[in-house]
Amino acid sequence: MAGWWKCQIIGKDKIPLQFNKGDIVFVKGGEEFIILYDGKKRGRILKSAMKNIKLLSRLDQQEADSVERRYQVKYMPASSFAWDPSTIWD
Repeated sequence: MAGWWKCQIIGKDKIPLQFNKGDIVFVKGGEEFIILYDGKKRGRILKSAMKNIKLLSRLDQQEADSVERRYQVKYMPASSFAWDPSTIWD
């Protein structure tokens, strides 16, 4: 699963405690784990726990970019960002 998906949690088995059944979250797949993110908190589950998540829709590119930026600002260390001179305002 590449990119971000909008999903609903339909079961609690192997789902992080900060999320509840019925919650709508953004999900992004990785090699072994899946990242869950709702804009405020994140969690991680093994791919085998996907049976507890219902895929609702794949985010279009603009929405996915927005979620990815918010996720990176909140959870990625500042040192991992590349400096871009075009972001400086006069």
